[in-house]
Amino acid sequence: MKVLVIVLLSVLVMSCGDDEESLTVIEPAKLVVEKPEPEVEVEPKEIIQHEIPEGIPQGLVEHFAGLQAHMTQEEWQLVLTQVDKVCNSSSGYFGVLERNLSEKALKALEQFRPLLPIERNTVEARIRVMGEILPDVHYAELERNGDKVVHHKHAYTAIINLDGVINSRGVGSGAGYMLRSSIGSNRIDDVRVSQVIGKVVDAWGVQWREEFHPRWKEGEFQGKPIELRRSLATEDLRRVRKFFNETFRIPHTPNDLDLFIIYVDEAFDPLNPAEVEGVWFDREDAPRATREQLAEYNRIHSPDAYDCVGAE
Repeated sequence: MKVLVIVLLSVLVMSCGDDEESLTVIEPAKLVVEKPEPEVEVEPKEIIQHEIPEGIPQGLVEHFAGLQAHMTQEEWQLVLTQVDKVCNSSSGYFGVLERNLSEKALKALEQFRPLLPIERNTVEARIRVMGEILPDVHYAELERNGDKVVHHKHAYTAIINLDGVINSRGVGSGAGYMLRSSIGSNRIDDVRVSQVIGKVVDAWGVQWREEFHPRWKEGEFQGKPIELRRSLATEDLRRVRKFFNETFRIPHTPNDLDLFIIYVDEAFDPLNPAEVEGVWFDREDAPRATREQLAEYNRIHSPDAYDCVGAE
């Protein structure tokens, strides 16, 4: 049996007017289905509830915003001001926090260790970081209270201080010490390097005595030996430099020993300046990392700490 289904899609509505008839067609309403918007996970931002101390960088505020729930306003402000204070200096800070924060606040602060990055935003830090960035340098060492900078490019780097004193026994004076990089060092070479240093210092004393002691006995040099050493007169330093460059016979260093020696006088100026170019710097002339390089270095080596660069 066939079934014929007839669907009436339109309804005719007749209306009467004075002179004309109008026909209106009413179409069925269309069903509109709205697709839901995709869910987006939004990480809630910390609301700053405590008052922010004047001059504190916004990045520092945001980094430690989570501590507000565990600290009073005064404690939170102390954390911010102490971290900001030491970001551009080498001074200590945690002792102040330990003495002034409650046990609850200190416990909350532990989750932010380290508070500060491996290198702060200081001249010394930028010099050290640059030493690690440069491809031919193992690291940068700050010497003599940070006045001088040494770039370690060898397995061993030694600084030998040579002075020109003749003591009352007629013995020349020389002093030496060694800075050692970690690349390529081992116990056997440690001993060999120490032996080379000792031979250089001994040779300086012997040769200086042979050269200048007779003249000192004849009264050529004024003053007692200890006074000569302390005075650091220009003539004394010039005499040492001249003797080193024209007379001193440096003991042999084994060819298989990667040792670089920097010879300095009592004023800590290099006696072999041509050889130390690119290795020895005055502090103000030493290569430094930029702010961006320092920030990147800290992101790699201490990613959880406040980077301090924003404090500048």
